[in-house]
Amino acid sequence: MGCSGYRIDLAVVDPRAPGRYLVGIECDGRAYHSGATARDRDRLRQFILEGLGWRIHRIWSTDWWMNPEGEVEKLANLLQSLVEAGEDNGDPPGGGVSQHQVNVDSDGTPETSELAQASQESVPAAAFASPSGASALSEDGGMTAPVPRVYSPATVDAGDSVSFYTAQSSKRLSDQLRQVVEAEGPMPEMVLFRRVARAWGLERTGARIVERLRGLVPHTVARTTEAHETFYWPTGVEPSTWKGFRIADATEGSKRHVAEVCIEEVKALVQNVLHDSSNMSRADVARTVCRLLGMARTPAEAERRVVDAMELLVAPNAAAEAS
Repeated sequence: MGCSGYRIDLAVVDPRAPGRYLVGIECDGRAYHSGATARDRDRLRQFILEGLGWRIHRIWSTDWWMNPEGEVEKLANLLQSLVEAGEDNGDPPGGGVSQHQVNVDSDGTPETSELAQASQESVPAAAFASPSGASALSEDGGMTAPVPRVYSPATVDAGDSVSFYTAQSSKRLSDQLRQVVEAEGPMPEMVLFRRVARAWGLERTGARIVERLRGLVPHTVARTTEAHETFYWPTGVEPSTWKGFRIADATEGSKRHVAEVCIEEVKALVQNVLHDSSNMSRADVARTVCRLLGMARTPAEAERRVVDAMELLVAPNAAAEAS
């Protein structure tokens, strides 16, 4: 539904006046046919609809995915505040968009109308402007999003710090290292060693502990190297073709910094984000990826790592086009 050739995903009827709408709900900035890019279409559509009396509330798929109850609560609070504000101000019922202004189509194609054309012409150039320095990546038409799973730290049986360095403990430590990699891999070396060392009551993972554990990682465990970090991979997973990724839930243990995520998994996260919303700035993609990993903020080094993953995804396509 919508008006002036612009559609809205959902609309909430004003309970004070059933013939009018209280708020329009946009879900994840869906692409429409009336603008040059999805980002510009979103700005243009919202600009016009608000000018026609709509109040727009946006729900991003990432937020809904991670916390649907919280998104429902925010929407309910907004609706309640709008109703109460209207009553407190003595506003007459129906201070929104009336149903006779709304066009509802069933085939998903916006109507073309003189009002829509006039509205487009009256929009200032700023409504189309992209953020300074922002660039967008296009979705690969053949891309399909894998089903994510929540990252969960392995449970390691406790050991005795006194016997950690004894020869009798070597077999058990080696088995635990493999167990953690199978449960959490791909994972960085320092996270692996820290997980096992903590189980043995060792709070610091110093050079001596690293040296001992590094020598006990089974030779059959696959590994990749990035700069100064080694990542260990579970059995049966081929790093060059792996497309999986893990996301965080509300538990602290499932949250990871993007620096602790191998570049293959960061690339898969980027592909998933672009699958949901194909035209986003690099900064927006980085923020979304970091949020999926459980990071509250996106520092510069985290954004750089996500951008590096995006560039690796773009490079093969650019090379293919050049050839």
